[in-house]
Amino acid sequence: MFNSVSPATRGDKSLEDDCRRNPDMQLFLQRHPDPDMQRKAILRDMVARRTLGELYHQHNQGSYNVIEKRANMTQDIDARAQELDGGIQQATPAGNEKGKKKPMHYCRSCEEWFWDWQCRHVKHSHMQDPEDENDKLLICPDNLLEATLVVLAVLAVLAVLASCGIHTGLQIEKIIARLQARISEGQYYEAQQQTRVVAARYIKAANWGAAIDILYNVSQSLLKAGQGGSGGDLSVLLVDVYKQAELKPDATSRGRLLTCLRLFDAEEPTRKKFIGEMIAWSSKHGDYPAGDPELHHVAGSLYAAEHETYEAERHLVLGTRDSAEILSRMEYEWYKEDDSHTAALYCARAVLPYLLVANVRAANTSYGVFTSALSGEKGAGLGVQDVGSGSADLRIFPSLPLLNFLGMLLLAVQKGSPELFKQLQSKYASHIAEVGAWDEALEMIAEMYFGIQRPRQSNPLFDMMGSLFGGGMPGGAGGAGARKPPVRRVEAPSAEGLD
Repeated sequence: MFNSVSPATRGDKSLEDDCRRNPDMQLFLQRHPDPDMQRKAILRDMVARRTLGELYHQHNQGSYNVIEKRANMTQDIDARAQELDGGIQQATPAGNEKGKKKPMHYCRSCEEWFWDWQCRHVKHSHMQDPEDENDKLLICPDNLLEATLVVLAVLAVLAVLASCGIHTGLQIEKIIARLQARISEGQYYEAQQQTRVVAARYIKAANWGAAIDILYNVSQSLLKAGQGGSGGDLSVLLVDVYKQAELKPDATSRGRLLTCLRLFDAEEPTRKKFIGEMIAWSSKHGDYPAGDPELHHVAGSLYAAEHETYEAERHLVLGTRDSAEILSRMEYEWYKEDDSHTAALYCARAVLPYLLVANVRAANTSYGVFTSALSGEKGAGLGVQDVGSGSADLRIFPSLPLLNFLGMLLLAVQKGSPELFKQLQSKYASHIAEVGAWDEALEMIAEMYFGIQRPRQSNPLFDMMGSLFGGGMPGGAGGAGARKPPVRRVEAPSAEGLD
């Protein structure tokens, strides 16, 4: 920093004193005791100050290096200094031992080499030891003005982005770390509320990625800390951001949700809401109207491990290829708590739903897993008989007729034969009637796989009104002319498609 009085208005002695008081010049003089070198440096600095005196006065709060930046002025300074001193030689300074040259430095900004005694470069405040190899590559502060402007521009852009809710990845990480620090300090509620506020700002700016990262990481930390209510609330909000962003289910988006799901305690009430929300999101924005199979599989597997059979059934029936085995094993474990003659009822809880959702492969897998477990533990008492043919194998349980019916029903579906289905239904009619709960499911299966129309219930009142007005009544049970929406026909799969 220099005085506000322009150096151009001072005498040579005053100007020389100013040069000597300059901290950079003092550093130079200490490092270079040679009087001739010192005199040349001071003389050149005096010429520079006199030439650029008015610029110093106008830029009172600037640095010497910023003002002296202009190349044409620097050349003029060198020329005037040479005239006054008889020429500053760009050679080895006097006093060098054994005639060795002083090391030169390369300025990456100026893209030029310079001697360590050249004043305009030596006056850099960051100059350390000219003999140090680490100082050979320097950033010349002659370009400090441009560098400062670039830094200010970058900071301005970051400020604008921050005001719009847009931050860099590093800033997002800092926000997450700060919120996680709150959790580690036990301030769970504060962390949850601050996360909601921060996420709301990013959601408003439609910065979905930042909002998702914050919610995902903080909700994980809360769930790991045993704060299922707070973590579940943020997890539900995470799914809501998915919906607003219209994010499609993929490995990454599913992975976040499943990671959070596995961290829930079994008794946490918000878990069921979270599962429902993520299934609804995948149903709306994914390729599966009933919800993403992977989400169903993980949710159903968790419920099965916790012996929540009804919830597990709802999800595993719509799950992946691996879901059928989990569902059948769960049904078998449930069956072991009941009487042995009820085996078909538990097996049907997996086989019939899979047929109703047109998943014949899973229906066969379920039946095979259940009967294998049954024959392995109780086969001797049940008298299992293996019946094989060229196209299929079947286990027969003489004491369990309904279980045999399920196995032959799967064979009939494979063949796609309506006659075979009717024969089965007729042969086992009395046993099916005892169950009572299979009637509607079997009617739908008959229509889906065999093209057998479901029988319509007759309502005398509607039939009479239909005959009077010349047509069937809409809705209700319907008369002769009433029409029901058709059930989608499922083609019989080939034998190769059942393995």
